[in-house]
Amino acid sequence: MFQFNICEVEPDDYEAVLAILNYEITNKTSNFSYTPLSLDEMSKEIESKKELGFPFLVAKREGIVLGFGTYGKFRPREGYKQTIEHSIYVSEEAQGKKVGKALFQELRVDAATQGYKSMIAVIGDENDGSIHFHTKLGFSFCGRIPGVANKFNRDLNVVIMQLFL
Repeated sequence: MFQFNICEVEPDDYEAVLAILNYEITNKTSNFSYTPLSLDEMSKEIESKKELGFPFLVAKREGIVLGFGTYGKFRPREGYKQTIEHSIYVSEEAQGKKVGKALFQELRVDAATQGYKSMIAVIGDENDGSIHFHTKLGFSFCGRIPGVANKFNRDLNVVIMQLFL
């Protein structure tokens, strides 16, 4: 059995989190950013989430970060305060080993405990693995927005999925 633990991110984890995210930014359409982040930018993003009271979790095996998960506001207006949008990224080496599922389960419990009612996933529609992952977790398909993004000189669509907590 592949064992790992889930915990709050620590400053010593920031470089590993950055490496996972920057791999996705550079090589995939799972993140629509074009430019890899610096360690300073990543640190500020993590600290900002934590200051706002949102979790930023990592999955670790023998001190090695396998993936991370967090959530934050879905939209900035007050009327959306019951709804959050989450992000989960798992290193290539740890995919298929239930790391993403474990991170999600922790985020889900935390979000429900905090009183949130709905969790949103915004997924590039080329990311079949993520769509399947969210479907297995009970998310419902809400819609597809065509041509809303562009990366690698291609127009991209997104799928919106939702889970009531």
